[in-house]
Amino acid sequence: VELTDVTVNLGGAPEPAPILYHVNLGVPLFDQDARLEVDSLEVLPRDPDAERGLASWMEPGLPEDGASEMVFEHRVRPDGSGWGRAALTNRSAGLRLVLLWRQAELPRFHQWLHRGRGIYVLGLEPANCSVLGRAADRAKGELPVLGPGERRTTEIRITAETLGES
Repeated sequence: VELTDVTVNLGGAPEPAPILYHVNLGVPLFDQDARLEVDSLEVLPRDPDAERGLASWMEPGLPEDGASEMVFEHRVRPDGSGWGRAALTNRSAGLRLVLLWRQAELPRFHQWLHRGRGIYVLGLEPANCSVLGRAADRAKGELPVLGPGERRTTEIRITAETLGES
């Protein structure tokens, strides 16, 4: 799947233009045998719940009763062409999903992980903003804005493949 979005400010004043893509994954690709691969220069937990899961962000483990969501922001090293990459591999299911995004337009990458029984999901989220909302981004001077007539193109690519037996 290839997605190209073009956002244009048709107004006469600057407008906030945050964007965050949600690629949510579940069973059978995402289960206790899955492993997330991201070339992260740094992994930043959003809150104390994520801090407790910092050592295991790449492997989900088993579903847990009463588990809290965890959100991590990854500072991703782009490849030589300027693309960020995250891959979820599940060898026991024989599946891999690869997500690519152009980092010039989507410089931030968030991982949402919920290990709760009955929820158990992983979200891969390329973005140009934080997950804290417009007010928080504005207060930090990080709210993405498009000027009058300004255009932004964002691209993501998602591929899925079956793995051969090893």
